Amino acid sequence: NDLRTAIARGEMMVWYQPVFSAREGETTRLAGFEALLRWAHPTRGLLGPGEFVPLAEETGMIVPLGTWAIAEACRHLMELSPNGPQAPWVSVNLASKQLMDPLLIDVVDRALRSSGLDARRLRLEVTENVILPDEEGARRSLIALRDRGIGILMDDFGTGAASLSYLHRLPIGSIKIDRYFVGRMDVSTECLEIVRSVVALAKSLRMDVVAEGVEQEAQLRQLKAMGCEHVQGFL
Repeated sequence: NDLRTAIARGEMMVWYQPVFSAREGETTRLAGFEALLRWAHPTRGLLGPGEFVPLAEETGMIVPLGTWAIAEACRHLMELSPNGPQAPWVSVNLASKQLMDPLLIDVVDRALRSSGLDARRLRLEVTENVILPDEEGARRSLIALRDRGIGILMDDFGTGAASLSYLHRLPIGSIKIDRYFVGRMDVSTECLEIVRSVVALAKSLRMDVVAEGVEQEAQLRQLKAMGCEHVQGFL
């Protein structure tokens, strides 16, 4: 019941984790942001997405919540920086019900139009679980979004059994390496080689690659040496 009225009461917020370029000489250049939902609950305090997004997905409220989040992210980015060649982008996570929603394209078009944001500055993140329920429907929606200039990211890459095949069948432009592998590069040879292989795969497919969960300088140095293009994390 609280969730149903949270948007109207102004309790939902979008926070942003910056994504930096890891190209040689550009480590400190801001490349973009990932939009992250937070709920300032009146009695429970500040809640992260893990505490309310599953409920929103189960009840279908993820669709209006996602519509609001896309519009907010576009509006905030335009307030931060006007369109231009080096302007940062923003990525927003899509849930399965959003991706299957026949109104998704209209929702994105309206958010871009009302904010004035260049479509090339908006990226939408999907995971294997988002695509699995209806791969063909997901493919049609993602192609329509891609044709508008919107970037499509495969999030949590490497954690699902079908991720590799999706790179071939879907219009994916960027790969996000899951924080699980990045965080264990220094203690697990297997994780280090997985990260190295994903970076090489992305480069060979002419895809962008973003490493999540970068928390240490040593991790950043390793990723730069591999040729990883973008990094995000608490570092």
